[in-house]
Amino acid sequence: ASKNGIAVGPSGGLVLSVSKLGLSRAQPGGPVEPPGFTPQSARCPRFSPDGRTLWAVVDSLGVVAFDPETKKPRATWRNAIEAATLGHGSLDALAVGRTVVAAGGPSGSVHLLDPATERYLAPVSALGDPVLSLALSPDEAFVFAGTQSGKVRVIRLCDRAELPAVPAHPGGTTAVAVSRDGETIVSGGADQSVRVCAFGSSWPSVRRTSSP
Repeated sequence: ASKNGIAVGPSGGLVLSVSKLGLSRAQPGGPVEPPGFTPQSARCPRFSPDGRTLWAVVDSLGVVAFDPETKKPRATWRNAIEAATLGHGSLDALAVGRTVVAAGGPSGSVHLLDPATERYLAPVSALGDPVLSLALSPDEAFVFAGTQSGKVRVIRLCDRAELPAVPAHPGGTTAVAVSRDGETIVSGGADQSVRVCAFGSSWPSVRRTSSP
């Protein structure tokens, strides 16, 4: 999974994670600003759907909500418990919606936060299979997690239950996305292929797989 990233805001502005410190902001056709928001390392920038909050993984262990205009942090959650108990509380993936924020990393847990209150909700654990990528369904009823073992996990948020995972990419599923109608899951992986699956009552039902 890429430790850098690009977030596109509703107005077209960009936030980039391209260096070891901070996040850089840019407007279409304009220059890239020097890193800001935080003096610490930052990655996985993600705008909230309304563009009023910028979320990012900061200093490996934390998820921070920033004001994208002032660049000041509004709230911070740190994965301190897993860092202390498991020795690997770092985070490598982030997905942001209207009603939930999901973060995951080497422990295999998917951590859920409330973007309205910016408070921690609960973990959904599958210890031993690191999370490399995350996506939310358009209705935010499901979280999809690409893992190091090559699976796509599906978590139903109403009861935090796991649906059957589908094997997707030998060597790791490093990217996952959901279509706007919520009926198609697209994943990419270390095997340099793209897999497209139908999502619905017959999940998992693979529609097609393409390779470069």
